[in-house]
Amino acid sequence: MEFLAQAYVAGNKAYEENEEAKQKINTINKQIYAKDPSILELYKTTRQWSLDYFDTIYKRVGSHFDRFYFESESFDIGKKLVTEYVKKGVFEESEGAVIFPGKKYGLHNRVFITSEGNPTYEGKDVGLAKLQFDEYHPDQIIHCVASEQTEYFKVIFEAISQVFPETKGKEHHLIYGWVRLKEGKMSSRSGNVVLGEWLLDETKKEMLSILESSDRGYTEKQKEEIAEKTSLAAVKYAFLKVSTQQEIAFDIKESVNINGDSGPYLLYAYARCKSVMEKQKTKNNVVIPAKAGILLDQKKIPGQARDDINKEEHEVIRLLSFFPEIVENAGMKFAPNILCSFLFDLAQSYNLLYAKHEILNNELRMMLTQKTAETLKQGLYLLGIETVERM
Repeated sequence: MEFLAQAYVAGNKAYEENEEAKQKINTINKQIYAKDPSILELYKTTRQWSLDYFDTIYKRVGSHFDRFYFESESFDIGKKLVTEYVKKGVFEESEGAVIFPGKKYGLHNRVFITSEGNPTYEGKDVGLAKLQFDEYHPDQIIHCVASEQTEYFKVIFEAISQVFPETKGKEHHLIYGWVRLKEGKMSSRSGNVVLGEWLLDETKKEMLSILESSDRGYTEKQKEEIAEKTSLAAVKYAFLKVSTQQEIAFDIKESVNINGDSGPYLLYAYARCKSVMEKQKTKNNVVIPAKAGILLDQKKIPGQARDDINKEEHEVIRLLSFFPEIVENAGMKFAPNILCSFLFDLAQSYNLLYAKHEILNNELRMMLTQKTAETLKQGLYLLGIETVERM
């Protein structure tokens, strides 16, 4: 993978700085799209290297793709559609190329087929839209791409809706901020990148170091499992807690801080709840109710009148009651940071309750502990983060 990355950077540099190299690369590109037998095997082999490598990352972070769309699939479809809709007035010929007249719609004009007869990204996106809508009939397609592409997508969505009117309003650009390094934003073309695998491995090293110094009697297997899950939580949460439109400044030390706004902090709060529940089961006779949903109606809290609830208990109850609304709001706004903020507030509130009051043998607080654990686990699941029973 490092070799492929280096080749990509070298190729891009040569394309931009060397006219002879640029022509050679254009020729190779045409051969790939034409499925030239002399180059097709090499193309497919190196493409598979990339897909296989990324698959290891997807598995590690618990993600997957049901379907890959390659440019070569949408190439011919996009070209055919754009050419066909020139006759229908959707696209126009201009200086030997084919453009979408975006200015008619208050946007800007963009080239969809070059003067050489090749579809651009724009043209291929028209083909992609047809493939996606034909195969899945989606209610909505979400494109998670940086803000630099905002105007691009405005034109693309308008063009697609002109070709396929039934898709209007179903394409959505979810603007996502850049991850920036000290030297600036990451760019695969310039080679100024942090590989996902490296980031996960370095974060895992930090977590292993913390576990080594904790002296809690973990076996090597337990350390490995906890470090892997907490490092994934650290990276995912650090990305998701920031508004999608804001830039992300990833800091490894901050991401693994179990006393700060981090994934490991939430995992620690969950593990604390589970530990308290386990102690109650093994050392006491108070039964933890199977259903803690009764908490959400304060009038029915067993064993205590409403006036007897202290402010720490009340705050945990208040937050728990908002969970369904928070989840709905985060989903409707495509904003996982809303859920992240809620889970952090809940963990903080429970930890304050834990610090100020005896939990064991108190039915209300044990119910709060159970419900907090359930809510943290559900919320983290929605963020793609696995919990650990012990930290």
